[in-house]
Amino acid sequence: MRVLLDTNIVYDILCKRPYDEDGLLRMRVMHAFGDVELWVSSKSYTDLYYLMRRELDSKTAHELLEDTLEWVSVCSIDESDIHSALQARWKDFEDSLVHVCAQKIKADYLVTRDAEGFEKSLIPNGSASSFMDYVFRETNVRYALEDRLDVESPASKDAPLSSAQ
Repeated sequence: MRVLLDTNIVYDILCKRPYDEDGLLRMRVMHAFGDVELWVSSKSYTDLYYLMRRELDSKTAHELLEDTLEWVSVCSIDESDIHSALQARWKDFEDSLVHVCAQKIKADYLVTRDAEGFEKSLIPNGSASSFMDYVFRETNVRYALEDRLDVESPASKDAPLSSAQ
């Protein structure tokens, strides 16, 4: 599966913001198993740097962004992508451009904190937890976390990180 991460999700991960921690952790487990490719729009990097510089020094922001290149692929943006995003006439141009990137990489899902911004999306989208629900519906595989309870099916301490149900 391919997933495009919206800027706000990468920001949450890098700045360790407490948003949908279980969903993000399950997604990382899925990535560790090689079951998902994580992508980010190249445009997100300028936004991330700008946001992170409000909380962190420049050196730390650079290092964190550089580290992302070890676990995400970057979708480049060219003139035709900008044209497509502008032609879509979405209320928020940034969301439109992220959506164009998701289409460009043939994403199965777009993980975002801003579901309202993607109402017109042709690609399923929502939180990391919503993505994990989508994965279960599509594949019948649930990614459980050790020492945590899964709301729909309690996982024991000895449960594997990935199990088919």
